[in-house]
Amino acid sequence: LLGVFTLYVDAGHQYRDEEAEALQDFAAAMATVIRTSRLQQDKALADIILENSSHGIIITDRENRIRWVNRAFEQVTGYSAGEVYGKTPRILASGRHGTDFYQSMWQKIRQTGYWQGEIQNRRKNGEIYPEFLNIVALKDENGQVQRYAGLFVDLTEIRRAEERIHRLAYFDTLTGLPNRVRFMDELGGLLKRARTAERVQRVIVLLIDLDHFNEINNALGREAGDALLRETARRLAKALDGCLLSRVERDQFLVAVAVPDDGTDIAAFSSGLVGRIRAALEPAFLLHGQELALQATIGLVAWDGDERDTEEELLSRANLALLDAKCCNRGGEAVFDEVLGREAEYDHHIVLNIRHVVERRELHLVYQPQVDSSGYLVGAEALLRWQSPDRGLIPPDRFIPHAEKRGVIGVIGHWVFEQALEQLTRWQGDGIFAPETFKLSVNLSPAQLIGQDVAESFARICEERGIAPSSLVIEITETAIMQASDVIRGKIEELSAAGFRIAIDDFGTGHSSLSRLHAFPIDTFKIDRGFISPIESGGKHLAIVKSMIAMAHELGQTVVAEGVENEHQFAILRNLGCEYYQGYWFAKPMAAHDLEHFHGSRKSPVSGIIVK
Repeated sequence: LLGVFTLYVDAGHQYRDEEAEALQDFAAAMATVIRTSRLQQDKALADIILENSSHGIIITDRENRIRWVNRAFEQVTGYSAGEVYGKTPRILASGRHGTDFYQSMWQKIRQTGYWQGEIQNRRKNGEIYPEFLNIVALKDENGQVQRYAGLFVDLTEIRRAEERIHRLAYFDTLTGLPNRVRFMDELGGLLKRARTAERVQRVIVLLIDLDHFNEINNALGREAGDALLRETARRLAKALDGCLLSRVERDQFLVAVAVPDDGTDIAAFSSGLVGRIRAALEPAFLLHGQELALQATIGLVAWDGDERDTEEELLSRANLALLDAKCCNRGGEAVFDEVLGREAEYDHHIVLNIRHVVERRELHLVYQPQVDSSGYLVGAEALLRWQSPDRGLIPPDRFIPHAEKRGVIGVIGHWVFEQALEQLTRWQGDGIFAPETFKLSVNLSPAQLIGQDVAESFARICEERGIAPSSLVIEITETAIMQASDVIRGKIEELSAAGFRIAIDDFGTGHSSLSRLHAFPIDTFKIDRGFISPIESGGKHLAIVKSMIAMAHELGQTVVAEGVENEHQFAILRNLGCEYYQGYWFAKPMAAHDLEHFHGSRKSPVSGIIVK
């Protein structure tokens, strides 16, 4: 219903046929006017919407000649409406799509009346840009195409944003090199291609660690450190053209390359790679006007085509080789081999089982005697052992670091203290050892020292068992003392205040200053075995030990010499005034009942030699 036409006439008037027909014609004419007005209004509204749409719009006739474009079209393409009127959309062609592309597009439009997809077009200034385009065929009531309408969105900014996100996700922002994620993806592809080659290729992975980078960064500042990394990346990229290169850590780079399958010797090829790396880093780096020499330690693994190996496993092996090189050949290189593989497997077993050793009762204590200058037993050090049912005896220096890293050192340390105290309680209760003449030493790791209220905990256990804390010596490494944090100092002071005696273990390995040591409540210094072994040669080795003993006495502390292995060493140390001794010359670590037998055996009051 468009409207109502109302006519007022005199009462009783009868319409003649010609009057009724005229009125009907007039009503039809008015309806046409109303319809036309509304269509014009709708068209004007549609024109406003289309003209101001953020999407580019193009209308062509059935011959594909442009008849209308909106403002967004002009903004995106750079062409005005007048410049494109009467032309075909080929004016926008980028040349990036072949004839097959356009034939497929128009075939789809003829079949379905519709096409959509991404296309590359060219602006008036020649710039090629991506757009997402929809094309619709507009047909009349008879199904004949009268117009084509195209609606498109410029994807340039979207693609730029995607590229920025991609670079952030897969590339190092400082050097522009691929990051670890990208490297691992590319390494996976390299391994796949190597496996499917006509002859399985070998792949070499190298992990490069810049020596002393942290010291350089701290001394010259982060800006200089960043400049050094950028220049290092530039040199490596130039020297290793054709290789996968990545920066994976602050000062570490990864390299991977397939070895040609033409009979190339892999050892010679690897050596050549290492040589190229060292040649690239050899020229001095210029930072803040200073010339700086830079060395690198390299871990290397060669993949031999084993289908079971993954890229993660290769990287792990390269890292193991790097750690081996840093330990034994700083500034050099190491190659992963079967020995390192067994070591890695050994450590993996430790990592998997370290959390369960207490509950599985796989730990036990042994005791190494400590004697005075007359050879009489004055104490013992409780030493932890792990008897694995699968791996046999695992030494503490292998599993303690893993226990610290995985946060179980507190549980293990508490077990050690309780077991040692239980044994000491039994010894004192049976009258085997008197608290005045026998001290039991227990080791305390830095992580355990920081991680719990050890003084209160240990004192409570002693009170429950009726043991005086003065019967126990808490051994703390010099490395922990060197940290000199308020927390460490406070913990040691609490232990001393609770009555425990404090010994510095491995003294001499940490190069502590006299003033720093004086600030701690230390009772005993234990000189590391590394200083004891060479004293028989005299010279500086003897002088160092002599000065250590003198310093300890100056501070009012007693001295225990660790690692005494023969009578000559014992005699020298005794002449230097060392009070106590520990080492294989007297006895190896032993079970509790063997220590009781050791105590009961006869000892010479002159030489210290145990008569058994």
